[in-house]
Amino acid sequence: MYLGAHVSNKGGTEDDIKARLGKARVAYNKLDKFWKNSPFIIKTKINVFKSSVISVLLYGCKTWRTTKGDEKKLDAFLHKSLRRILKIYWPMRIINEEVRRRAGIRETISDQVARRRWTWLDHVLRIDHHSHPRIALTWVPEGKRKRGRTTRNKEKNSGKGDQGQRVKVMGGGGNSSEGQNNLEGESVRPNSPLGETRKLMMMMICSWRLL
Repeated sequence: MYLGAHVSNKGGTEDDIKARLGKARVAYNKLDKFWKNSPFIIKTKINVFKSSVISVLLYGCKTWRTTKGDEKKLDAFLHKSLRRILKIYWPMRIINEEVRRRAGIRETISDQVARRRWTWLDHVLRIDHHSHPRIALTWVPEGKRKRGRTTRNKEKNSGKGDQGQRVKVMGGGGNSSEGQNNLEGESVRPNSPLGETRKLMMMMICSWRLL
């Protein structure tokens, strides 16, 4: 973990990536006059962009756990910044590969992150076994998860079962024999609202038989 990185309690690096993107945008906006200044050639602007913006964005990227959504955000920032530097606006239908070719940048941000992560992994595998990065890489949590559903899932499923019983009881009044079978086959608490409904249904069935 790098100094100044954001650590999430969920174990991901999404917060750190958002923070890096925010800092990179601030660094880019500070040089807004430089990007719009025509006396500087494109090559000079791209070199400043790499050294002043990309370096801020990719700080600590070796330890990122990126997802497809994170990669899209990183690549979108790169292409949007390059289009503003190259003065390519939305009516011009130019693909991102052509934008990178004009800027002289071969790799996307996601490709650079992946390359740096592989470089860092090669370095970690060559260092001492007792070092902190090597221990964190090969650490496996102890113990095993208990079989079966968790307590929260059991409570949710039991709640769904009670709702299903209520619907079944209320819908069994159309046919007296089916309603009686449904009521007799279900286990209902005597003091619950469902138990009162069962008593009323039984009284109605008995009155229909007497008629």
